[in-house]
Amino acid sequence: KKNGTAGDVSVAAAGWPILNPDGLALDAHGNVYVVIPLSTFPQWFADMYGLPPTSPVVRIDPSSDEVQPVLAFDFPDTEYFDFPTSLAFGKGPWDKKSVFVVGIGAANYGLPFGTGPKLTQVGVGTPGK
Repeated sequence: KKNGTAGDVSVAAAGWPILNPDGLALDAHGNVYVVIPLSTFPQWFADMYGLPPTSPVVRIDPSSDEVQPVLAFDFPDTEYFDFPTSLAFGKGPWDKKSVFVVGIGAANYGLPFGTGPKLTQVGVGTPGK
């Protein structure tokens, strides 16, 4: 609130695919973008824990609680993402409608898979806030 006190508390999204969210950014329309680190685990790992596939980046509309994948599942996630943990909108003239996703690499957690740390640009079609 303008007087410095906390406002109302509500849950914008819960449950699958918001499993272990780690990092968020807001667009100009108030949508929330969240990275899902577990999205890039190999299929055998996901199967072992009963995890369905999800996008490494999801968009949440807080007014409706709708969660949408930002990316399709038709590419090998670890080629572009490896344990994504943070994201931010670009600020330059050519990347304002993109989020930049930091992947720290699953091997940094001692896991026996992954392709290593990387920074990936994802076009989302809406500028950041």
